[in-house]
Amino acid sequence: MKNITYNIENNDYNTQIEKTTNIIIKNSNNYIQFLNDYVEYVNQHIQKSGMECILDIVSIGIYWMEYIQKAYTLDDTSKNILIKLAKIRRNNTQIKEDIDYIKGHIITEKLTKNTKKEIPFTTTSIDKLFDYLSATGEYYFELKELNYFKEYLKTKNKTEIEKILKQVLNFSDYFKTITNKTLHKYTYNVNNYLEQELYKHKNKEDLIFCGRREVEYHLNMFGAEIMNRAYRKEYDKREKTIILLPDCMQIKNKKCLSQETIYGQQCIGCSDNCNVNQLKNYIEKEVYVIKHESELFKDIPTHEKKTISIIGIACVLNLINGGLKAKSLGMPAQCVILNYVGCSNHWMQNRISTSINSEKLKEIIG
Repeated sequence: MKNITYNIENNDYNTQIEKTTNIIIKNSNNYIQFLNDYVEYVNQHIQKSGMECILDIVSIGIYWMEYIQKAYTLDDTSKNILIKLAKIRRNNTQIKEDIDYIKGHIITEKLTKNTKKEIPFTTTSIDKLFDYLSATGEYYFELKELNYFKEYLKTKNKTEIEKILKQVLNFSDYFKTITNKTLHKYTYNVNNYLEQELYKHKNKEDLIFCGRREVEYHLNMFGAEIMNRAYRKEYDKREKTIILLPDCMQIKNKKCLSQETIYGQQCIGCSDNCNVNQLKNYIEKEVYVIKHESELFKDIPTHEKKTISIIGIACVLNLINGGLKAKSLGMPAQCVILNYVGCSNHWMQNRISTSINSEKLKEIIG
């Protein structure tokens, strides 16, 4: 289907992303000579592994390549309005539709233009990039994590900052080259989608989300692999694991009879043909369906979060954000990627039922 931007149904994906991640980590020191210094700085504030710091650095580089030209066209008034709207939207889902209508028009008008200026390698440019990403409303938890890089730069002089940012971009170019070779076969339809379908999102709140280019799909694939490795030890310590599935996995054209709980809608097995029920029976575990990202974890008591780990199933572009959200709430996560997109919220006019690699899920469960 022309709307399916990526597809990892092929069984070799998990092997391929593991190999690709190993190559990128192994070669990181060839490009980012400041890596050890950055790791040391970050660990003065929070505990973070070297591979998580590599994810920070490549994320900064990819976002720079994708958005810095647009960031320099964003005026302060539009930026402040969009950031406030994003905050209201996160905290009050009841007026989501009204907020989305306003946001969609401002985003289309203010966040899609490019400057022709030469961009300097300075902290001012990083500030503008962060402001732009905040204004989109799409990178909330990523920015909380990446703020350590922003503060790290402030400890350096002008010459050092320029040198560091050049290394970041060289590394990100390397990342883009490698992932184009190894992961493009899973994301080859992204460009077709952007050319043929993205115009339908004009003046809609999800224009930036659906308009992400192929390199951000690869970044999220890499990020998911990094986070699964980094969080596994803490994940294994927890007393209870909850498995969260998106509602696009449910069977079409049948009312779901799942029961509401503090974790989400619990599958009761009302349909043999439903992918959610089939997965529940295969892994012999309770599974919960989440209809929207804003519902995640909102009703779980604070004291219980300290005993819980998460297995989250999500489409590619939600992987890093979802994993970091769970981390920020003190619940280490492991993720399994949906084989392809299928929801009508963003991608399909008529929803299709999505699926996952159930063997990968079983492997994570252990």
